[in-house]
Amino acid sequence: MKRFAFLMTLAVALIMGCSDNNPNSYYVITGDYYGALPKGEWAYLYVQKEGSREFEQIDSTRVNKIGVAIFKGEIDTPRIAQIRSNIVNGKKMEQKFTVTTFILEHGTIKSPRTDNTFDMPSNTPLNDAINKLSNRFKELAIQVEQNQIDYSTATATMCGEAAEIMERYPGSPLQYYIAERIGFHLEAPQQLELISLIPNSEEYFAEELLRAKDILRVAEGTDYIEIKVPNLDGDTISLKSIVENPNNRYVLLEFWASGCHACIEWLPQLKELYQKYKSHGVEFYSVSLDTQKEIWQNTTQRFTIPWINCSSLQSWDTSEAAKQYAIYAIPTYYLIDCTSGKIVAKHTNIKTLQESLSKSAQI
Repeated sequence: MKRFAFLMTLAVALIMGCSDNNPNSYYVITGDYYGALPKGEWAYLYVQKEGSREFEQIDSTRVNKIGVAIFKGEIDTPRIAQIRSNIVNGKKMEQKFTVTTFILEHGTIKSPRTDNTFDMPSNTPLNDAINKLSNRFKELAIQVEQNQIDYSTATATMCGEAAEIMERYPGSPLQYYIAERIGFHLEAPQQLELISLIPNSEEYFAEELLRAKDILRVAEGTDYIEIKVPNLDGDTISLKSIVENPNNRYVLLEFWASGCHACIEWLPQLKELYQKYKSHGVEFYSVSLDTQKEIWQNTTQRFTIPWINCSSLQSWDTSEAAKQYAIYAIPTYYLIDCTSGKIVAKHTNIKTLQESLSKSAQI
């Protein structure tokens, strides 16, 4: 619906004071959306179709002279919504990209001017509840970073608090928002727990359910899976040959890529761990998900990676090794016990990996 026609229709309805209209169904959305939308450019409002994961555009507006985009309208029931723009880093793109995702509900929804990516539009009940949970997630992440609590405790706490908020708003899109977006950051069993709180949601969460079951296939306590990946010289290296090497007690299987900020940031620490534990029977086997050999080779040479370093030059959605180990985020580290052939630990951050290696190697 064009902006002018929409406002004219709304104005007429307000003037005539139609008795059918529910005054509590109107919404106003206002904000600069993290400064992502330049003045004079268009912003687009999308809502999620009922019972579907698809979004449809319902309105558009220009960013005004002070850099704020304002939407006004009416909605019968709360829906998951998005503000989109085709401006990225000041450049106009053909595709519209999501600026923020929130719950469209009646009231005045405000988007804060902030660089805090945990914040989202607020000032209405469902959005405030999600913001509270997101900020709590941030607090727990900081506590993990500062070694005040361990990762398992943090995720268990997060899951419990998320479930509590979901049960407070039965049948609302908040439940779907939390299970889908916040649940993604939890362990697979915890995300399954959140999804189970939403009746008849198996079809909606088909992708998440498959992902969780995929991850559980290579969870702690399961047998490692054989992979064969070529190194920089083109020689195929079998993971089995490393695990069954009598000199090795443990093998650390790493998935990474040159374009991954955390992977590169933690490489120096990973080298320290290798130098520390190599003599205690711990071997490293890395699988790069770089798609260009030159980039992979340059990173390898820049950091002088000393351990087994392989790549099929495929990303995680095409790499057979990544599929076998259910890689949905990088870096991901699997610690394999060579004696039992079992995966004894899985980590996605360097600090918990350090703790796990120290405990396993007992030094």
